[in-house]
This record gives sequence, structure tokens and C-alpha cells, in this order.
Amino acid sequence: MSKRISILSGIIKKNQLVMISLCLIACLGGSLQANTGMNIKQKNLLEKNQTIFIKKNKVKLVTIIGKINAQLNRYNAINQNNIFDKEVTDEISEYLMQTEEHKLLKEYFNGLNTLNLAGCNIDDKQIKQIVHIIKKNKTIQKIDLSFNSITEKGAKSIAYLLKSNPIITDINLELNYIKDNGVKAITQALEKNITLTSLNLSVNNISDEGAHYISNLIKKNITLKHIKINDNNITAEGAVGITIALKENKQIETLDLAYNLIGDNGAMAIAVLMNDILKNNESLSYLNLGLNNIGDAGAMALYVAMQAAPIHSKDKVELNLSNNSIGKKAKDIMGLLPKNPNMNIIL
Repeated sequence: MSKRISILSGIIKKNQLVMISLCLIACLGGSLQANTGMNIKQKNLLEKNQTIFIKKNKVKLVTIIGKINAQLNRYNAINQNNIFDKEVTDEISEYLMQTEEHKLLKEYFNGLNTLNLAGCNIDDKQIKQIVHIIKKNKTIQKIDLSFNSITEKGAKSIAYLLKSNPIITDINLELNYIKDNGVKAITQALEKNITLTSLNLSVNNISDEGAHYISNLIKKNITLKHIKINDNNITAEGAVGITIALKENKQIETLDLAYNLIGDNGAMAIAVLMNDILKNNESLSYLNLGLNNIGDAGAMALYVAMQAAPIHSKDKVELNLSNNSIGKKAKDIMGLLPKNPNMNIIL
């Protein structure tokens, strides 16, 4: 990444859209050929777009590839048949950054399935322009925008993208500055979304207000399977609201609430709800409540509730209570209690 950063720093004074384009292409790194989860139709479209891109820009690519090969003196030369290969993406990226080919950039994205923009220092203005570039893209399914500088204002642009693009299945917004108002915009955009299956809002300074918006989303959305909201400021109130929402949702498979502020009171309230949750939601397989300052009382309540929960003919349900404030005696007592064969509790 240092090589790419040095290139970016040399052109930072040029116009804003160019700089965003460069960050986009530079951060693609090793994600170009991620075909996991693609159906045959999507894979065919991706390959078709790659072919069109090469054919349409054949003459220009001869020059681009020739200059890259001359500059790098590669043993295995880049050619028009491997321009989309992961191994040469960074080298193609460097040239496109230096030559500021905006049109090529947009066309290039049509040959991508995964867009990795983690740690590109993207701010609100830049994310708005990025959304403009990819809002009509029909191949990108997974987007990683983690470790950036997107605030609640930028979250509105992301909300627009999630409303206008029916292809995206996975979005990672971890470690930004989205906060509660940003969560509101995104969750409202997703209420009727039927393609997104994975949402990561970890480390975004989300409070119980944001948790309320997330609980509403869980009640209304019918496709989300994986939600990560760990490392926020969600207390017992917000966590219980989200847990109640799980009773009305039959699709959520994993929910990560680790490193929040749930405590014993929240854990005991969740324990009361656990039987109904597992009865109504047979999809749930993992709930993470680690690092939440849960003590002996809360842990015991959850343990007993999990052991008494209904047994379904499916894989085990795992509850993670690691790194809490559970004493040795409480753990010993729980070890003596009857075990539900379909429940796995990590202490």
C-alpha cells in the first residue's frame, strides 16, 4: 500500500474527482477476482463487461500496457488477456492514476465484483462522488468502506446508493463516523431493500438512538442475514430493543453486539426473551455479547435460558460471552448444569 500512497501524494493537488478515482482504483488491490457468491448470470455479465472493456479500448490498452511493461521490465508481461487479473491490478492502477483516465475508470468498474476501498481516507465529499460513479453499476456486489472518514452526511450518500443499486449484497462501514443520524439514513434506505445480506456498522459511535433504528430495520427487512454493530455505545436499553426485534425476524443468522455497554441488566432482560427468539427465529446461529461488562448474574441468566431454549434440527446456536466479568464460581456452577446439545456457550 505504501507504493500506492506515494503515488497518490504526488497528485493530491489535482482536481477532487481525479483524486477519488485514484483512491478507488488504488485500493482495489486483491479484490478484483472475488467471484464467491456470484451466480452464473452475474459471472457471465462480469466476463462480458471485461471483454467489452478490452475490445472497446484495444488501441489505448496497447499503449498503456506497453508503457507499463517498459517501466517495470516484468518477467511475465501484462497483456490484454490478463489486464483484469489480481496479480497485475496494482500496476494497471498506477498507470491509470497517473494518466487520469476518468472514462476508463468507470468502465473498469463494470468488470469488478468486489470493490475494496478500506483505509482510503474517503470523506463525505468523496463518497458522494464515488456513489455517482457506481450507482448504476451492475456487477459490484461487495463494498468495503471501512477505516475511512465518512460522517452522518456521507451516510446519506450511501443510503442513496443502497436505494438506487439493487446489486449490492455486502457493505462494510466499520470504523467511520456515521453516528446515529447516519444509521437512521442507512437503515431507512434498507427497510425495503431485498438484496443486501450483510451490514457492518461497527465502531461508529452509535448509541441507543441508533440501536432503535437498527431494531426497526430488523423488523422490516427480509433479506439481511448478518449484522455487526460491535464497538459502539449501545446500552441495555438499545440491546434489548434489538433483541425484541429478533422475535419478528426469521432471516438473521448472526448478530454481533460485542464491546458495547449491555451489562447485567441487559443480559438478564435478553435472557427472558431468548426462548421466544429461538422459537420464532430458527435461522439465528450466532449471538456475540462479549466484552459487555456482563457479570455472574447476567451470565447465569443467559446460560439457563439457552439451555432451556427449544431444540431445532439444525446446527448449533452459539452465544459468545467471552471477555466479560464472569467469576470462576459462576463458571463452575454453569458447568454442572444440564447441557442443551444444540447450544454452545463461550465463556
